[in-house]
Amino acid sequence: MKFDGNQLKTLHYITYEMKGMSPVHQAVKAFENGCKVVQLRMKANNKQEIEKTVNSIISKSKPFNAILIVNDFPDIALECGAAGVHLGKNDMHPSIARGILGESAIIGGTADNFERIVDIAPYVDYIGLGPFRFTTTKGSLSPIIGIEGYKRILAQCKEQKIIVPILGIGGVNIDDAKSLILTGLDGLAVSSAIACAPDPAEMIRRFIKKIETELLKRNK
Repeated sequence: MKFDGNQLKTLHYITYEMKGMSPVHQAVKAFENGCKVVQLRMKANNKQEIEKTVNSIISKSKPFNAILIVNDFPDIALECGAAGVHLGKNDMHPSIARGILGESAIIGGTADNFERIVDIAPYVDYIGLGPFRFTTTKGSLSPIIGIEGYKRILAQCKEQKIIVPILGIGGVNIDDAKSLILTGLDGLAVSSAIACAPDPAEMIRRFIKKIETELLKRNK
């Protein structure tokens, strides 16, 4: 099952490396509380461990009509039958991944400026644009974009008729959701603000409600 562009305009939950809460547990919690797109981010594990986790999450995603996207590893996504892959700036170029995974796969790409968006837009189904602010989730961080940066870049996309969904990412908190969607973003990708919340389930629901409400207002 491949989600179309509109279905990707939502909350994307990115699993967070933390003790006491496995990626599988995080994914199930996200699915149970209405999140339809989970991205598995496992940087420090071997292939066998990642494959085992991917297979487990896929099996648990089916009752929720949700999808799993694997960060960084097109080969694992293909072998395990994940919905697709997300590729960072230093990973395989999306054009190569498209050749490996085919047209039915979801491919997401990271961008930190307009030039990168132009480069990858023809090959991806969505773009994670960031970082919005400083975040400890990534070791190597590009300059922060901020609200004004999003407005400027999204205006350039509109002018150039780039219509691929673009998500805000990087240090996003629930209090940022409204202002970020108002810039023209199509959704938000969130990790630590959910995983480290006192009640992750409630935070997932709050993010989804805020994103959907603001998108609905904007599209009226």
